[in-house]
Amino acid sequence: MATTLVPAQGRVPWWIVLLLGIAYIIAGLILVFQPLASLVVIALFTGATWFVSGVLDLISLARDRTRWVWTILSGVIGIWAGLVLLG
Repeated sequence: MATTLVPAQGRVPWWIVLLLGIAYIIAGLILVFQPLASLVVIALFTGATWFVSGVLDLISLARDRTRWVWTILSGVIGIWAGLVLLG
């Protein structure tokens, strides 16, 4: 029988909560002791995410052309904002 991530009772396993707690504590300590470095990492990650999202928005036009104006606008703004943060 395969182990599922979320049991049938709808509860999350305790070890996932523990891992998230440890990750949040480490992230908090890094933010406290290295605020400039963590700000740079957060900005770069956000910029990369926006850039990839914008590119994927424009690529998605090949499959679905409904609301094409908003998709193009979202894609261009995402690419522009990503490049601003990455540059």
